[in-house]
Amino acid sequence: MSEHRIAGGAGRVPIRPGLFEVPKGPGAEPYLIGTRCLDCGRSFFPRRARCAVCFSRSVVDGPLSRRGRIESATAVRQAPVEYRGDVPYALGLVRLPEGVLVHAPLTGKDPGGWQLEDEVELVIEPIHTQADGTEILAYKFRALAPALSGREDIR
Repeated sequence: MSEHRIAGGAGRVPIRPGLFEVPKGPGAEPYLIGTRCLDCGRSFFPRRARCAVCFSRSVVDGPLSRRGRIESATAVRQAPVEYRGDVPYALGLVRLPEGVLVHAPLTGKDPGGWQLEDEVELVIEPIHTQADGTEILAYKFRALAPALSGREDIR
């Protein structure tokens, strides 16, 4: 696992190499790494060796948009086996501008308070610390405040 340690963040490793990039300097922002088909133009996450639509091998990897909208969300109230985080927590499907749907934990709001079309942005956060002090990092999507998202909730 040591070959996947994050530069500038000794003791921090991604939950799975190749899913995302973390900031490596001031002003740098995290991003998910996706694949775009050069033949049909569709994008995918996680990365793929060939297009899932037209089966072309003419694909390129690159950063995906950091912001998206909630397509579906649920509050998880029973922890899966070996889960070490807080319960309840929120899981959702986030649609990115590229058309990609990303299944991810949601943060920054009450687990039961998510609504369709809520705007979110990608964050990379520690989800577990191993006995040797190594932090395991994962991607999540955090709620954007209405002022940041350009949307105001009307109640």
